[in-house]
Amino acid sequence: LAAGVFESAHYHFTDTDERFVVTIRHGLAEIVAGEPLPGTPEPVASVETTTGTWRRLATDQVSPALALASGD
Repeated sequence: LAAGVFESAHYHFTDTDERFVVTIRHGLAEIVAGEPLPGTPEPVASVETTTGTWRRLATDQVSPALALASGD
């Protein structure tokens, strides 16, 4: 399914000021800390949150809707 996909998503963790770019290219996920690599497509999504909120989302301790509604 991902073989023809070439997209990226940007993540910014505000409490640590860390930035990551996840790019799907030729069926593989490429994760880069900092700025996107040359040739990376414009992001289809950008996420700005704290590391704590991201951990709660990743472990299903909070739903995306609840995190968004609470301002996290």
